[in-house]
Amino acid sequence: MIALDGLCVRAGKRSLIEGLDLSLGRERLGIVGESGSGKSLTARAMLGLLPRGLTATWRRYEFDGRKAEPRRLRGRGIGLVMQDPKQALNPVLTVGEQLRETLAVHGRKADPAALLDEVGLAPETLDRYPHQLSGGMGQRAMIALALAPEPRALICDEAISALDPGLALTVLALLDRLVARRGLGLIFISHDLGLVARFCDRLMVMNRGRAVETLAARDLARAAHPYTRELLVAAQ
Repeated sequence: MIALDGLCVRAGKRSLIEGLDLSLGRERLGIVGESGSGKSLTARAMLGLLPRGLTATWRRYEFDGRKAEPRRLRGRGIGLVMQDPKQALNPVLTVGEQLRETLAVHGRKADPAALLDEVGLAPETLDRYPHQLSGGMGQRAMIALALAPEPRALICDEAISALDPGLALTVLALLDRLVARRGLGLIFISHDLGLVARFCDRLMVMNRGRAVETLAARDLARAAHPYTRELLVAAQ
């Protein structure tokens, strides 16, 4: 599905990400590391969403075996769920208006109420504005928006870090069902190594803009890199 080799992100002459390789199939890939390790920059580079002043290059970037064009991948190729729904959702439009606009932009025909039902939200949520939603409801609404264009892959960037533990587990269970039902590839970005190891199939550990180790989640206890071992100790 996704093959990305040699990703570099730079701010002028300063390197923020250097030579990163990433692959994704129909699986759950967790990207983990401390704040500032380059996790979110990687996701934004993949979608052409880097802040002004940053540039991304790569040796190869393919999606479904074809040369990837990051801007065209947004939505129909790769959906994005961000950390804070109050920042990501449009405050002046209802949830229903945002869903209908997303469907129209991507040329998709779907029932907005059915999309909300799929993420566990009642039909009346269509008429609510983002400020009228709880944190958990807002996160579910963002997931519905990300799924509306029927993407092949989904990136969740710290998507549960702002939720209390109970809600976080509920959203994780929802993502698990949606990924299985829709046959999606999932990139799950988090600083919580223990959570990522329990939820994902593979892990990529990042430190200072580099992928220092990639391994199956079941093999985490046998991780070889010292940084991964440090994260393991910190998570205990």
